[in-house]
Amino acid sequence: MLRQALSHHDLHGRFEAGLAHIYAASYGSIHRALRQLHEAGEVEQTDDGARTSE
Repeated sequence: MLRQALSHHDLHGRFEAGLAHIYAASYGSIHRALRQLHEAGEVEQTDDGARTSE
């Protein structure tokens, strides 16, 4: 809860920090999922990304 009004600079900083937190959490989830698929042999890593194993 806020005890006083935030300046534009403070508001922008808090918003930016919130987005960074969401991005980091999303990246971590995607990275774990891709690693699990790779370990299960469902995808293979290439120089330009990943593709399904067929």
